[in-house]
Parts: sequence; C-alpha cells; structure tokens
Amino acid sequence: QLRSVQEEIDSLEEEKESELMEAHEELHCAQEEIVNLRQAAEEAAGERENEIATLQEELCRIRAELEHLQQTTLEYELEITTLRAEIQMKSESQQRKNSEEVTQLQGTKQVKDGGIPRRGAVQWGRSGLVGSAWWLDLFMGSWFRWGRVVGFMWE
Repeated sequence: QLRSVQEEIDSLEEEKESELMEAHEELHCAQEEIVNLRQAAEEAAGERENEIATLQEELCRIRAELEHLQQTTLEYELEITTLRAEIQMKSESQQRKNSEEVTQLQGTKQVKDGGIPRRGAVQWGRSGLVGSAWWLDLFMGSWFRWGRVVGFMWE
C-alpha cells in the first residue's frame, strides 16, 4: 500500500510539475507578449510624435505663407488705392482742362460774334469772379492762362 501511495504521490508530483511548467510557459509567453506590446506602443507613440512634428512644421509653413499673402494683399490694396487716387486726380484735371477749353472757346466765339459777352456770362462763384474773360485775354496776352489771377478764378 505504501508503494501505491508513493506512486500516487509521484504521479501527483509529476502532474503538479507539469502544471507548473505550463504555468511557467504561459507566464513566459505573457511576458513576451507584454514586451512586444510595449515595443508596439513605443513605436506607435514615436510615429505619432513624428506625425505631430510634421504637422506642426506644415502649420508653421502655412502660417508663414498666409502672412506673406496677407502682406501682398495689403500692398496690392495700397497700390490699387494709389492708382485710383491718381486716376481720380487725372480725371479731375482733365475735366478742369476741358471746362477751361470750353469756356475759352465760348469767349473766342463771343469775340467773333460781337465782342461783348451776353449778360450774365460773368458771375461770382465760390472762388471769386468766374466766367468768360475774353477781354482780359485780349489785353494780357499769354501772361495769364486760365486759373488764379489776383484772387479771381477764371473758368
């Protein structure tokens, strides 16, 4: 009977050793899996950090490009404003010149038609005496062009 108990104990020991070996193998596999998962997590974290760095670089590049475009826009808007003002000034100058030429031609026509301007041709305006000054042009010659002459505005 002792032998059978001894055999049973041996059998149980072998079974327990076998279970213990399986447990050690499972533990070893689990530890390997943990190591592999940690490595994969570190690799994924590294990739994310690289992606974040790349995106930050791209964001900085796009911001710089945006600032450049905004500066260029401001420069173009300033140029457009300047050109509009220049066009406005030239247009106003041309309108004044045309108005002066019309007035001068009207004065020349009056001299040819009888010499004396019609009643009301010379008037007081915002800038002083305005109207046809054909008689002044006759006496002063080319010294005075249409414009300010001693406080008078000749149109």
